[in-house]
Amino acid sequence: MIAKFYTYIHMRASDGSVFYVGKGTGNRVLARGGRSTHWHRIVSKHGLRAEIVSRWDLEEDAFEHEKSLIAHYRSLGLSLCNLTDGGDGFSVGHKVTEDTRAKIRAAHVGMKPSAETAAKIGAANKGRVRSDEFRAKVSAGLTGRPVSAETREKIASAQRGRVVSPERRDRISRTLTGRRLSEAEKERRKPLTHSTEWRAKHSAAMKGRPWSEARRAAHERMAT
Repeated sequence: MIAKFYTYIHMRASDGSVFYVGKGTGNRVLARGGRSTHWHRIVSKHGLRAEIVSRWDLEEDAFEHEKSLIAHYRSLGLSLCNLTDGGDGFSVGHKVTEDTRAKIRAAHVGMKPSAETAAKIGAANKGRVRSDEFRAKVSAGLTGRPVSAETREKIASAQRGRVVSPERRDRISRTLTGRRLSEAEKERRKPLTHSTEWRAKHSAAMKGRPWSEARRAAHERMAT
């Protein structure tokens, strides 16, 4: 038996980019009535492709997934014509069960934006300046978060052979200049920076590399 409730997305037929997320039953996914003026303008200009993302036995699970999808696409930089954050049927203080969370995670597995959507997201985020408050929240969310060996290897593989432009090197240098490490961070780095292997790699990387004015000045101060 097919579950009664479902979550769905509406995409522009012209490029496949998502512009609306909804929850429905029956033929709601294809219905054009009860939509906002913004929704109709997009469809009139770009056409419409509709897709059911996931089906749910309980309406509250469908509402929760709708909220999750809206947050997901907005985090990718997409401008949705949804007027709310979704889940409008929930009462204040509603608690999500672990079973519902597991279903939502499973529904997101393998979800990737199209090449066109990824390009638009990249263009929208290019040059975007993050506030100090936003950076602090991200930092707090990542602090103490364990990273698996598999994830570390994926990150390392993606970085191998990557060429860093002089402009980016300069930005990184300016960001780190004058930055002081906490005592906890110094202790964490000691086993890495004091090992024989690290010293050998560092020495090989520095050979033949021209000194910066700041490094030369620091060396001269130490010599006098």
